[in-house]
Amino acid sequence: MPTTKTPDADVVTELAAAGLGLVAGVNIFRGPMRPAVAGVPVKAVFVAETGGPPPVPYIDAATHGDTWTFEVQVMVRGSREKFAETRTLARDIRDALHRASITGYLSVVALQSGPVPLGFDGNECPLFSINARLVACE
Repeated sequence: MPTTKTPDADVVTELAAAGLGLVAGVNIFRGPMRPAVAGVPVKAVFVAETGGPPPVPYIDAATHGDTWTFEVQVMVRGSREKFAETRTLARDIRDALHRASITGYLSVVALQSGPVPLGFDGNECPLFSINARLVACE
């Protein structure tokens, strides 16, 4: 049976509620990183589902379904000349995601101990990545 989970949307909702100053559709978005244009600010967060291993059938699949493991990548782009501030936001996002209690998931864990620095984009804005794994049974 296919899953109905939308881990990217669920992570956006979780982070928007985490008190980090993120607002869905304003400065945190679903999908891959997009350039700063009308409606997408320079300082922004993007959450994309990146796959995961195949689903595992539960022993009693008739009543419990399969175990699904999703992976998401959270990309954080900061304002120019704001490397430390951007790294702090990325760390706060990692902290908010690691062991988060997101409805419908058995576990949520960060896949790295710290955010991964990715250098700078073409406009010299700092970039960081946080990867997380979400496990659900449907």
